[in-house]
Amino acid sequence: MFRSFSPGMLGIKEPLEKLFALAKEGGFEGLDLSMKSVQDFEAAQGPGTVKRLMAEYGLKPGFLSGLLPVRLSAEQKEWDDLLACLAPRAALGKELGFTRTFIVMLPFHECLAFDACYALSLARLRQAGAALAPFGIRIGVEYVSQPTRRAGQKHEFLYDMAGTLRLLDEAGAPNVGLLLDSFHWHCAGETPGAVAALPASRIVSAHLADAPQRPLAEQVAFERALPGEGVADLAGFCDALKKTGFDGPVSCEPFWKPFESMPALDVSKRVGAVLRAYIP
Repeated sequence: MFRSFSPGMLGIKEPLEKLFALAKEGGFEGLDLSMKSVQDFEAAQGPGTVKRLMAEYGLKPGFLSGLLPVRLSAEQKEWDDLLACLAPRAALGKELGFTRTFIVMLPFHECLAFDACYALSLARLRQAGAALAPFGIRIGVEYVSQPTRRAGQKHEFLYDMAGTLRLLDEAGAPNVGLLLDSFHWHCAGETPGAVAALPASRIVSAHLADAPQRPLAEQVAFERALPGEGVADLAGFCDALKKTGFDGPVSCEPFWKPFESMPALDVSKRVGAVLRAYIP
């Protein structure tokens, strides 16, 4: 596995042309990009520019966001619109060497009861998996575990690794697996052993963030800590990932407020140092 710089998850809003140097100076091995930023940059600078800069800075492709809607439960029009124009964007992703994207599975649905939401999720994972398979792109499904995230919702849905794996097994799409987020893993009360038992082929990518010192039932989805500053067993999580043979990107998603006022280079160096403590 390798440390991947994910500017969007760190609140960095620098132009794409600056991200390569930020990743390199922060000591990262890979770079996560968004589809829109890549398309806009290549339209302005010419086809092949991103691939050339990735090679120039010695960076591996991490995950490519924006190929699919952010949420598996997106409105039907948003889903249909993005799937309708998926092929050319996926072809560009393949050309740049990106083989991973992701989608978030919320632990509730605003309108659909469990069985209807399950059926919709199965259909969409099969559809998206089939659409991206010709381009060699895998989809990581991120479950969201915090009880506070589903509190007050009428229709609860899946919110842990075991439930997500059952859904993926039934979907039967070989290129659809897990996006393992250490914060959600911790808040679901899961163990390093549960991660270590996974075949590497089930894991598409990983996020690293810590949990503030509060009971599991009180953890909040967007209130996290920098790795090493909370109570989650991140050493156990990363060691378990290593044992699986997982060779993909690990990105930091801390939702850490001080980053909002810090220079981008300082953020990159701080996160790079934090990740090196867990992934030398």
